[in-house]
Amino acid sequence: MSARVAGGLALLWLSSSAAPVPAMEFTAGTERGASVLLAHGEIVAGDAARLKAALRSGPLSGATLYLDSPGGSLAESFRLGAIIRERRLAAMVPRGAECASACVFVLAGGVVREVEAGGKVGVHMATIIYDDEYVGALERILLSESRISVDDRVRLIILLNERQTGTAMAEIANYLARMGVSMRILFPTTETVSLDMYWLTPRELRDYNLVNTD
Repeated sequence: MSARVAGGLALLWLSSSAAPVPAMEFTAGTERGASVLLAHGEIVAGDAARLKAALRSGPLSGATLYLDSPGGSLAESFRLGAIIRERRLAAMVPRGAECASACVFVLAGGVVREVEAGGKVGVHMATIIYDDEYVGALERILLSESRISVDDRVRLIILLNERQTGTAMAEIANYLARMGVSMRILFPTTETVSLDMYWLTPRELRDYNLVNTD
């Protein structure tokens, strides 16, 4: 990807992401006589509570969660996956749906995990561009009136980046280990910038144990 294209995508991404993000919607139904719960939309704070409410609202014990999401909050995806695992639910990406970015961690929560032919699962590196605490820390380093040299300010930013990256990777690795997904999924994940997407092949889905059905 050229720098010009990446820059244009970044501006488009920043401007489009400024609008309020709707919460994930959970819709109960049946498929071939079995209970299903469709989870559609971006993952935002509070979705875990909404999932619990949806599971309380009907006879959804043993239901399959159908996922169709572009991703969103990493922390919330961990909470959603933990609920799915605790309730012993199956998770599926149905034909024509996409489960990308943080949605992959929701899929990982399923006791049984399946991706239908025509369903897509995508990964990329996590981003903290919208983390207000992190942005604030960078602003304090850049705007400090102390006599810190430009070189030392850059070094402080690098240290902050290293800490944030290390913490995020440790949390992701710990979550994947608990869910029984291979750490090898981190290779395509960390090699793909957050403005891009790497779509996993059916073979990779099985090799990484993200899909655990025949």
